[in-house]
Amino acid sequence: MNMGITGRLPLPWGEMAYGQRQGQGRPLLFLHGTGCAGADWAPTLAALTERSCLWLDFRGHGQSAVPGAPFTLDDLAQDVLALLAALELWDVWLVGHSLGGMVALAAAQRSTRVAGLALLEGWTRLDVVAQAYDAATHLYGHLSAEAVARIREQYEQTRARFAPAQWEHFWHSVQRADAWEYLETTPLPILEVYGALGARPDAQAHLAIPQRPNIAWVWLQGAGHYLPHERPEDVAAICRHWLG
Repeated sequence: MNMGITGRLPLPWGEMAYGQRQGQGRPLLFLHGTGCAGADWAPTLAALTERSCLWLDFRGHGQSAVPGAPFTLDDLAQDVLALLAALELWDVWLVGHSLGGMVALAAAQRSTRVAGLALLEGWTRLDVVAQAYDAATHLYGHLSAEAVARIREQYEQTRARFAPAQWEHFWHSVQRADAWEYLETTPLPILEVYGALGARPDAQAHLAIPQRPNIAWVWLQGAGHYLPHERPEDVAAICRHWLG
């Protein structure tokens, strides 16, 4: 499907590229992982043609501008909310992969525009990863060598757009992020989605997610970390089934 950019939102740091597709139901805003881009959701959206969807490129990713000043994970969350405000959207589900899930958590804490969160390995905090998974087995799952090479190349190209100190400042903010207290108290519906490949026997206990009635879990058997790349049709089916 065509995942072209349909708009550019002017923000104080530069223009943020985004795309929008009209459809049915509550809108879904897809947030990509570190070094990825909104276009990486194309296979998922191709299997979810009936739904209203949006996607964006974080600062310095994809077709968005590179900011000149230091920024943090919370700044990315404010960018998400700026887009929703500019498009006058409310009652939106945020679907975030990895970094995108962490940004979704930060955005939901700051706005009533968010209807719920679908977190595809959108970590509560980064230190849970080593505790819950064997990284060598889990990271790329069963992706082909060509797909892995594309992911790595895209990451390196993205990181090269930033000054080293700028990237370090941003990444320190990601390492400091901790959404446990928010997950303990929020009434929002939250769907936690994880690949099961390489998961340790007690992985769920180490993912730092409180057991609450509004938090549901889905484990994708045989899948690694890059769920939008490896299992896009399953991701689309999960959105269709869970995100009303």
